[in-house]
Amino acid sequence: MSSRASYRHGDVRSETIALVLDLIEEVGEQGITMRALAQHIGVAHRTLHHHFTDREGLLREVGAQGFALLAAALEAPDEPVAFVETYLRFGLARPQLYALMMRQRAEAGEASANLAMERNRVIARALAVLAPGERDTDTARRRVMRTWMMLHGGLLLNAAGTLVAREPEQFVGEMLRIVGLAEA
Repeated sequence: MSSRASYRHGDVRSETIALVLDLIEEVGEQGITMRALAQHIGVAHRTLHHHFTDREGLLREVGAQGFALLAAALEAPDEPVAFVETYLRFGLARPQLYALMMRQRAEAGEASANLAMERNRVIARALAVLAPGERDTDTARRRVMRTWMMLHGGLLLNAAGTLVAREPEQFVGEMLRIVGLAEA
């Protein structure tokens, strides 16, 4: 048995996802390439295909990790204002990751159990905080969707530069007013 100086041990899958989470705000989703990632962590680019079917598979898993980070951040807020503030601050702090997460289509959860599970954690938390005690599941779902659509739209318009530039706290305050959680 020969030993190779280039042979590498470690969790290539987790290391790759962590690297993308570190890089995405700097280079954007379009700047993420399998070849560059492999070079950065010191493996052949084909090695990444053993862990992710393709670039989209990798990005689905990064999106899943983004939802996991968001779900963890949303565990503490037990009232709507704090929940919305936390959600908005996450999107403002990580706009490229947020955009990647939100572009994951509903059916992408079929290709990634992690994505489906982590997205569902965020949804379950939103239902618990934004529609507490609502017995009608359709009414609860609509209440959460209405708030989420406004927050999501605001974050995307802000990231695109469509809205008048505001400091993050001003933006959060304005969004709280828009969703009816603060006085106008």
